[in-house]
Amino acid sequence: MEWLLDNSVATIAEVDRDSASALHLACLGGHLEAVSWLHSRGCDLSARDRFGSTALMTACGMGHVPLLEWFYAQGASLHDTQDDDTRFTLLHTATTCPDNTHVVRWLVAHGCSVDARDASGQTPLMLAAQCGHLDMVRLLLELGASPLAVAEDGCTPLMAGAIAGHLDIMQLCVAAGASPHDEMDAHDNSVLLCAAEAGSLPCVQWLVTTAGCSLLDRNRQDDTALSRAAARGHVHIAAWILDYLQRHSSPGAALSYGVARAVLNAASRDHLDLLQLICTYQGCDLCFAVGQNEAGQWLRAVSVFNPLQVRARYVA
Repeated sequence: MEWLLDNSVATIAEVDRDSASALHLACLGGHLEAVSWLHSRGCDLSARDRFGSTALMTACGMGHVPLLEWFYAQGASLHDTQDDDTRFTLLHTATTCPDNTHVVRWLVAHGCSVDARDASGQTPLMLAAQCGHLDMVRLLLELGASPLAVAEDGCTPLMAGAIAGHLDIMQLCVAAGASPHDEMDAHDNSVLLCAAEAGSLPCVQWLVTTAGCSLLDRNRQDDTALSRAAARGHVHIAAWILDYLQRHSSPGAALSYGVARAVLNAASRDHLDLLQLICTYQGCDLCFAVGQNEAGQWLRAVSVFNPLQVRARYVA
């Protein structure tokens, strides 16, 4: 590098197509000596690439603690955020990599807030739960991260784990004080509805059979876990719920658990395998009262299953 600069073959201000400087690239590889030398030749420590990241953020994401210590000694702020739509802090950046537990420990020890928020109100714990980084979640909880933190969309660490299908992380959050019964997102979706919509059968099974969540839970659109699973085409979720209902509820309880709406959701999205599954449910005679605004969807289901003599009556 020194020869290139001294012979005017390159300049210290050169960047690649992502606007990353030589300093960014040196941090990417963890090259402390090169970083120190580039700084001595005038490389800007605060320069950002096209993703809004400084060289310090690059070093943080790659887990290079010696570089973090060097930047800290130069007076770099550990509280800067990524200059893009995410507004990730250094702690958010470190959390995205499952091997960065040592970086998270260092950042918290040097004053970074364990419950720092990004642009959407998401904490590092929510991000780690979403990514499925079990050891990172465990560490953040040990360091005092709140399992009850709520993002702007109503998501919590427990919900983030449910949406991503990480049962082990959900169990950690519940053990730390999160409640699968009380948490609701901005659309009144419970943790169970989130898990059902995401298609995570182990999470749904655990929430119902172990955590005691109710299949009667509804969001503001009147959806249950069954109808959300049907809307997404998750046959395995719907099959398990219907089997559970058949073993644990009376045949007349079908309406209460959203079977009618599940039919409508499946029909409107052409999930014929789901329609066939629901139509074989023994506790459902498929003669439901539906509103006029759902008549078209219902008639579509009827036309598919004429041999089953499916009937509907419309109510005002």
